[in-house]
Amino acid sequence: MRKDDVVRDNQGRIISRQLVCNKEGWRNMRYLDMDDRSREARSLTRTKCPARLRVKLDYGCGRWKVSCFVKSHNHDLTPPQFAHLTYETREMWSHCFLRDKFFGYIRTTSQCEGINSLIRFYVNRKNTLIDFMHNLDRALKEYRSNELIADFKSQCSEPVMIISLEVYERSVSCYFTRNIFKEICNEIQRAGALNITVLSTTLDKVEFSVTALGDPTKD
Repeated sequence: MRKDDVVRDNQGRIISRQLVCNKEGWRNMRYLDMDDRSREARSLTRTKCPARLRVKLDYGCGRWKVSCFVKSHNHDLTPPQFAHLTYETREMWSHCFLRDKFFGYIRTTSQCEGINSLIRFYVNRKNTLIDFMHNLDRALKEYRSNELIADFKSQCSEPVMIISLEVYERSVSCYFTRNIFKEICNEIQRAGALNITVLSTTLDKVEFSVTALGDPTKD
């Protein structure tokens, strides 16, 4: 949820407060169509969700009372593993399990090096065995927490489409995490910079024309 409207009396005390779903509202369209963007657009998370709870202070009895409650959401609720920060045992922690897995832009060696770099931050040669086990546990908790946050952002938000080939961009956004999505968008943009049209095909020859996307005069 997110804090929303608040009303105070003439002494500055809160007498009314509204809590809304974190997906309440909508991103202003003018922020989506900016061509001179100085930094990357944040992912879209709001869906104009109507769910809300408003409470008001009843001066007569001195108690807070619910004055408005909208229960229904217009989106799927957060999966339990994200809502409660639960984490299941995964097979990806051991190097031998990294074989035959697709990581999208991350090589097997890079995956292991990233884990090693994180662990080195918590572990050094001066640690006792108890220190080592304690610090290693902290490192794993942080690594798992970072992955959980990345999964949450990927599943519960929608990236802003910024390139001209939106149909491909939107399709890719459904399969990859936000960080990998950014890398793949660069590839889509480069691959989509040209239009290729087949003019004729024979047994041993194919003739085609190539034009720049958005500028068909350059043939």
